[in-house]
Amino acid sequence: MEEVLRKLSKMFKAIILITIFVLTTSALSASRVVATSTITIHAYIPQHTTVDYDEFGNLLFTSNNPNVFLGVDQGFDATYLTVVAK
Repeated sequence: MEEVLRKLSKMFKAIILITIFVLTTSALSASRVVATSTITIHAYIPQHTTVDYDEFGNLLFTSNNPNVFLGVDQGFDATYLTVVAK
């Protein structure tokens, strides 16, 4: 009787291992399907330029427009700030 239970236990373990192996390999082979697609997004991003200064007098300049230029010139009695946006 004990020998029969051992054989059943071994057979049960073998069936479980084979089932796990089959499920794993089928899942891996199914995940290798490659499909390509192209998505085109049309959007408008408004231009944004900000010129500010902090408490120490440093200029803080941000812009998402690559054609915006900031110039600072020190005059005799003043500092001139030039912003050019094309």
